[in-house]
Amino acid sequence: MPEHESGKIEFIGLPALLGAYDSTQLTYYAREGEVLPPGDVDTAEAPGRAMRTFLRTCVHHPGRAARVMFELELLLDRGPEDEILEALSDAGISPEELTPSDGKDPDGFFELMVPHLRDFIEAGERIADAIPESRWEWRERYPGLSGLMSGGFYRDALMTSRIAMRSCGTTSNTGRRSTPRKFSVTSPPSDPSLPRTAI
Repeated sequence: MPEHESGKIEFIGLPALLGAYDSTQLTYYAREGEVLPPGDVDTAEAPGRAMRTFLRTCVHHPGRAARVMFELELLLDRGPEDEILEALSDAGISPEELTPSDGKDPDGFFELMVPHLRDFIEAGERIADAIPESRWEWRERYPGLSGLMSGGFYRDALMTSRIAMRSCGTTSNTGRRSTPRKFSVTSPPSDPSLPRTAI
């Protein structure tokens, strides 16, 4: 049972799984223009987009899928008891996150997740790699990417270009043109034994 040392139930892996499902409830379009089904809907035959994104992150976090499967089985076994609802609230999980976009009840929603988690675990926690399919997966798999692409990277690139411009003499700190530095090029001493080549 996912319990803390104090004996209180804690849901540690479930928020990440539900985050993956929440991020794929939007409408997506294929390249040909047709509307794709919501990514948070699994079938018995195949996992949906949300489950695939979650499983790809589990490859880098061994044991995460087993933990989440255990927490889902606990939810299905115990139902909406006060202790379970309190633990869900403590984990920051709202009732809206427990209902998929197709309107299924939470039990049906979770029952379709468990077999895909079990198959993943039995396959040695391996899944075919692919380009991230949701914003949530990009953040989970490449946590430093948002910092790289945000203002910090732009600010550093801008500062580097200003330093380069100053060293070439194109602009000064005040924005006025400064005198370009004179670079002298000296030719290496000639060695009569080497053949001469045209430059």
